[in-house]
Amino acid sequence: PSHGDKMSWMSRSVYFCVISSLVLILHAFLSAHPDEWNQTRLYGIPFCSRTLVVRIKDALAVFLLFLPVIFMLGLLPIVNTFTIYLLEQLNIHAFGGNAVSGLYSAIFGFSSGLVSVGVLYGFAYGAALQENPGQAFLFSVFMAFLLPISYQLSRLATNPKTLWMALRSSCSKQTKKERDEEAKESNDDEDDEQFIDPMSISVVKT
Repeated sequence: PSHGDKMSWMSRSVYFCVISSLVLILHAFLSAHPDEWNQTRLYGIPFCSRTLVVRIKDALAVFLLFLPVIFMLGLLPIVNTFTIYLLEQLNIHAFGGNAVSGLYSAIFGFSSGLVSVGVLYGFAYGAALQENPGQAFLFSVFMAFLLPISYQLSRLATNPKTLWMALRSSCSKQTKKERDEEAKESNDDEDDEQFIDPMSISVVKT
């Protein structure tokens, strides 16, 4: 295409490289494990088997063959839009996060969810290794952190600049005019969009 930004020019190549890499990785994995292995179970539910991996590889190979038709019909968005949507849905359904407004906010929201779950699972796993997990000290720590972290994930602003400005303004001495100007500048992205998010100014003012 001759319109749009740089990502729209590279989207078709990125889709092709990613799907081809997945097909090659799965093919190499299946070649290294020719026999059926024990099914991986997640919470007692069969999660992965060799038959499932073979079907996924075949489906990706067929999808790869149909990429020219899919590109011609315009059924796939550009890469950054697809990445934003994917990370947004994972953040909402897996971590209970909020909607995002851009690529950086999507990465920030998804990363904060991963870090929070990793911290909580660390305490939960440590308590599960004890003889009496329900009365273990680590389980008490897990329950103490569970509610505030869950609430923070559901209310945390997905714009990292807003959080950084709020922390910076609380630790530094800035006039009201300087804080307002900094909040307005944070809304100017690389595309110079006209929309100005009033949330940044409101957070800094409070």
